[in-house]
Amino acid sequence: MTRLPSRALAVVLAATAVAVASLATGVLWPWLAPSVSVLFFPVVMVVATYGGLGAGLIATLLSAASLAYFFMPPYWSFRVGAADLVSLVAFVGATVLIASVANARRRAEDALRRASERSDQLYHELQASFARERQAEGMRQTERLKAGLLDALTHNLRTPLTAMKAAVTALRADEVTMDVETRRELVEVIDEEVDRLNRFVGGLGSATTSDGIRSVDIVDLLQAVQHKADVLTQSHRLVVDPGREVSTVEVDRASVVEALYMVLENAAKYSRPGTAIQVAVARHDAHHARVSITDEGPGIPRELRERVFERFFRMPVLSGPAVSGSGLGLSIARQLVATQGGRMWIEDAPGGVGTSVVVTLPTDVEVDRA
Repeated sequence: MTRLPSRALAVVLAATAVAVASLATGVLWPWLAPSVSVLFFPVVMVVATYGGLGAGLIATLLSAASLAYFFMPPYWSFRVGAADLVSLVAFVGATVLIASVANARRRAEDALRRASERSDQLYHELQASFARERQAEGMRQTERLKAGLLDALTHNLRTPLTAMKAAVTALRADEVTMDVETRRELVEVIDEEVDRLNRFVGGLGSATTSDGIRSVDIVDLLQAVQHKADVLTQSHRLVVDPGREVSTVEVDRASVVEALYMVLENAAKYSRPGTAIQVAVARHDAHHARVSITDEGPGIPRELRERVFERFFRMPVLSGPAVSGSGLGLSIARQLVATQGGRMWIEDAPGGVGTSVVVTLPTDVEVDRA
């Protein structure tokens, strides 16, 4: 806001400006006549702008007195003729108007400046309010995560435990007679679910340590994954193409089957029934095979393609029913693949529809598995 000078300073400003205009008019008189008042108009405007309306009116009166005394006949006298009096009155009216306009302009600029300052203040207050709200929302989100975490973990831990309990109960039932093959299948169920539970729990901490690295036939590996995910994918069209570029990979078979199963589980959950899920194998480079699992779901925005591998991160569902899960599947799957010396990432699906998760697996034993 423009700060107005004191009244005394405003008078001094007006007198000084009129004196300068009078002196300049006296020097330039031969070139200014008969428009000797031309230099006084900008003086009144400047004084009114910086000194206020009062200073502008004082400058107007002083300008009129200077014109009457120095530049209108009879000179050196405040007496003026009728014609000059009309000109002098017109000058006073014009300068009063100029002073009023200049003062109104200054007031408008001051009002605009105040509005701008208030706008900036409100903007900063709004930012602070948003920051507080985000902090509060973050705390609420943390509390919701804590509350839901136990349920999520219970769900993921209960699945293998339920299968093991059912198998053990069946084996211990004295009234049920079962053949050797059935008993062997139940024991295999227990063994597989124990391994699955161990890998799940291991995935919650540091990366799982891989062992049992051996040469695994790629067709056998994909068949194992397909068999394990049979229930999950029964409402989808699962298309498996082992290709011809890679025949074997050097991995821990159980860990890779579990990792690919988790990716298939994710694809089945987020894509509509009846859509296709494609599993294809190709050569990635001289030391790795490339396994891509592509669905026809809603896809994952580029800015979220790394976040989906974070623990407990859930992909938001914009439409359709909510999807259950703990947000751990892809995180654990990536860890399992990393222990094999491979990598996992997400890229654009062919045709731009859906999601394509890419997994690389080593094809020779020299690959670094750190």
